[in-house]
Amino acid sequence: MSNNEEQDNEDFPVIESLEELEALIAAGEDLTGIDLAGMDLCDAKLGGAKFEGADLSGAKLENADLTKANLQGASLAGAILIGAKLEGANLTEADMAGAVLEGASCKGADFTRADMAGARAPNADLSEATFEEATLAGGYFESANFERANFTGADCSGAVLMNVNASRTQFEDADLSGATLSESKFEGAILIGADISGADASFTVFANADLSGADFAGADLQEADFTGADLSDAEFGGATLEGTTFDEGKGPKSS
Repeated sequence: MSNNEEQDNEDFPVIESLEELEALIAAGEDLTGIDLAGMDLCDAKLGGAKFEGADLSGAKLENADLTKANLQGASLAGAILIGAKLEGANLTEADMAGAVLEGASCKGADFTRADMAGARAPNADLSEATFEEATLAGGYFESANFERANFTGADCSGAVLMNVNASRTQFEDADLSGATLSESKFEGAILIGADISGADASFTVFANADLSGADFAGADLQEADFTGADLSDAEFGGATLEGTTFDEGKGPKSS
């Protein structure tokens, strides 16, 4: 860190109230690197905030408005973001391990290379969000909306993605091994080269998805629907295929 940056951090005012913080943000103050760890910021109006590299770990941000906020490289580990608004927010390389985003609205947010290991976001709107090379391993995302999101190269191993809408979502080269994908919709999704080995994808719809080169080895695919899917070079060794639907002559049983 440069001397100027150190001086800037030393010049941060002591935030004694939510009103003070909101006033600074409304004035366009650059709060890069500010320490707000553990603060109660429920219902805060933080839209457009400049929080790059800030420490918000363990902060209470229920129903807070962080629309289009810059949280690049910020720490939100263990933060409570239930019902928060994060539409269009920049969360690239943010630490969100163990954060709770239940019911949060994150449409179009950028989580590129973010660490969301163990995060919980059931019923969250994550449509059109970017998760390229992000870590979501062991996370809980039941009933979340991922429509048109981008998970290229993401680590979703062991994550719970049950009953999610992942229609037209990109999972190229993503790691979904051991994940729970049951009762979800991956219609028209791109899963080229994805690792889905050992996953539970029972009762899941992969209709018209591109699954070329995907690895389903050992996966539970009972009652899954692969109608119209591209299965070229896909691997199904050891997968459970009871009641699974494939286009005539294109399923692994006919290969």
